[in-house]
Amino acid sequence: MSKADLHLHSRFSDRPSEWILRKLGIPDSLSDPRKLYESLRANGHDFVTLTDHNTLGAAQELRGLEGFIPGMEITTYFPEDRCKVHLLAWNLGAAEAAEVEKLRPNLYELSAFLRKERLVHAVAHPLIHLDGKMKADHFEKLILLFQVFEQMNGLRAPLGQEVAYACCRALTEKKIQELAKRHNLEPVGATPWRKSWMGGSNDHCGLYAGRVWTEVPGRHDAGSFLRAVESGEGIVHGEGADPARLVNGLFHVIFDYLRFKVGHQAPRGSALILRVLNRFLEGENPLEITFLDKARYAVEMVTSGRIFEFWKSPEGGLSKELSAYLTRPSTREELQRVLETEHVPERRSFRLASKVMNDVGFQIVTRFLKKAEKGDFLGGLEPLAGVLPLGLATAPYLYSFHTLRNDRKMWGEVSQRFLGQRPENLQNHRRAWLTDTLEDVNGVARTIRTMAAAGRNCGADITIVTSRPGFSPEAGVENFQPVGVFTIPEYDLQQLSFPPILELVDHIAQRGYTELILSTPGPMGLAGLLAANILGLRTSAIYHTDFPQYARFLSEDDPLVEGIAWNYMHWFYSQMDRVYVNSQSYLNRWVEKGLAREKLAILPRGLDTEQFSTRHRKSNFWVQRGAKDKVALYVGRISKEKELDFLARVAGRMRDGAGVTFAFVGEGPFLSELKRRVPQGIFTGVLHGEQLSQAYASADLFVFPSTTDTYGNVVVEAMASGLPVVVSDQGGPGELLRDPQDGRQVATGDVGNWVSAIDQLIHAKNGDQEREARRQRTVLGRSWNDAFQRFWNDAVCE
Repeated sequence: MSKADLHLHSRFSDRPSEWILRKLGIPDSLSDPRKLYESLRANGHDFVTLTDHNTLGAAQELRGLEGFIPGMEITTYFPEDRCKVHLLAWNLGAAEAAEVEKLRPNLYELSAFLRKERLVHAVAHPLIHLDGKMKADHFEKLILLFQVFEQMNGLRAPLGQEVAYACCRALTEKKIQELAKRHNLEPVGATPWRKSWMGGSNDHCGLYAGRVWTEVPGRHDAGSFLRAVESGEGIVHGEGADPARLVNGLFHVIFDYLRFKVGHQAPRGSALILRVLNRFLEGENPLEITFLDKARYAVEMVTSGRIFEFWKSPEGGLSKELSAYLTRPSTREELQRVLETEHVPERRSFRLASKVMNDVGFQIVTRFLKKAEKGDFLGGLEPLAGVLPLGLATAPYLYSFHTLRNDRKMWGEVSQRFLGQRPENLQNHRRAWLTDTLEDVNGVARTIRTMAAAGRNCGADITIVTSRPGFSPEAGVENFQPVGVFTIPEYDLQQLSFPPILELVDHIAQRGYTELILSTPGPMGLAGLLAANILGLRTSAIYHTDFPQYARFLSEDDPLVEGIAWNYMHWFYSQMDRVYVNSQSYLNRWVEKGLAREKLAILPRGLDTEQFSTRHRKSNFWVQRGAKDKVALYVGRISKEKELDFLARVAGRMRDGAGVTFAFVGEGPFLSELKRRVPQGIFTGVLHGEQLSQAYASADLFVFPSTTDTYGNVVVEAMASGLPVVVSDQGGPGELLRDPQDGRQVATGDVGNWVSAIDQLIHAKNGDQEREARRQRTVLGRSWNDAFQRFWNDAVCE
């Protein structure tokens, strides 16, 4: 067998595709042609070719060496719309290269010339967007015009190559005839439905040359090797692209450029900096520098006089945070612990970068929040100055993920045309549900857990992804240890986690999720949105909580604060493919706020009909806890934004002898105040399981004055337990009532009407028959399995 890496770059590829690298003057590659040649030959490659962009420059140095094949990666265009395509061609001479340069603006003329001159050539990385113009029609034309295709490319998304390979393997003579008629093109070759294949590493940094190669049996000269590839004898080996390798290669090119550029004119101390960078790229602890290196650097600092400059403390931004972090005694040990969990150099570099960026980013955010909490918003801008350079430092990693994103829409269309269906890995079959809250006792967490559990019972591939401290391992849940936790100024009821963003994006890419469901617009929601935009994933979001209403409540009706909250919500949810709301009123409100009606849907909801049932009624449940009258029950978080201050006023207005005892199930920051305001009330704390079921079913009325709930799980649970309800006329709970006998909607703030409604309903006839009828109305159509199936199937459309 003879083998060669048929797609490889050297320093003669001097124009990078990345705009920022072009602006900085950094070339596409700095690999030395001779070193590449010697390395590949030493590793058993019979032939070596360098396919630099639109040039035979490397051939000037290597032509005549045993096994060397001159090559070129040609940038060409469909003339009708300037869609960019890359071709690979081998064994060109100078005259042929000159003609290629003239013809490459027109792909049709170029392909005709390559065939006429009998130059073996191939389509590089088919189905990959080079300029955002590639469509299924372009791929069909390439099939008609070319015989050889790149099956595996070490720098491009593996899924796109798999789709292209599967589509070409499905070709038939009839299909070729259909394509030729559709595009008015004459197919090339005697059997154009039988394609040939080659592969190459597409290495630009010299680290991964030969990782992908093409073998043919028993060929001993370059000409016969290439003809064997063209005739279909090529067998491709190796592995596809990986984000960590891609970014490591990019960093190596930049590092080589810096080392070459500074040379002997480097500022004092540059050698140490380069040595630190080199250790990082090799996956070693960059802070583990030898004593000799440190001593040499100290001498340079003293002799240059820069030691005085060195000790000046920067005023703020990234420099201050980074210097504080790197000089912290524990940092080196923390970085070493990270290295001990990884053994592959590229992954170690990735984990090191993720650790540093996460820690420094969290320091910047917490410093801003502390300033903002004290009202010093202008001072808070100082640490935020570090966000931009930190973002630039993170950009190469995010870029590597973006480069390998899967164009599911275009690849799905191509698959439909050639295969008659989407392959499983192009279907929306694996979803991640991201949330900032999971272990809390609230409706959002309960909905996520119950819906995901119903999905797993139905065989769906769904994973809850969160970032919470001290979270115990749990089936179906991926928890990322947060970098730290913080609270939003003026709202310390909920701790938010700062997730490890790069690791989260890496997990989403590695697991191959096809859709992200974002349950909260907090840090996890933002990280999920970032990942989806980078990786080209479909996103759905659920508007669980009326945050603008919370903002209004907490700011004591400040319209500016509420407006800021609405602007943020609109920015976040407008980027989704689908937005689920919990009620028709919120759907209408979002349409009024500018979201497209077709993007909105009401979230299917279910109910545990076994846990919440009239059969759990226990006549002495509340009597044992001190009730002397009929019980008006509240279940939920004991916090002010649930309008419990208002409910306390209602309880205080109930006339003596009204025969009502107020009972509260739950905990929260308003508990002590509520106990003071409602001294005759019963407070059980949080209840679970059978006790919670009995608490509902054994009460006589349910009260829920909240104006910030978009649904109201507890309202449905109460009605399923047989209770009539009194709820606010704002928000989603009012829409849950299916019959006048289910209860009343009353304006929160109207104490008199609330007192009247409670008095009337709690003393109305509510025997076993009425309770059971209310339960039957409530549970109808509220199976969690049915709710999940509707939710899952609704999101299948691309």
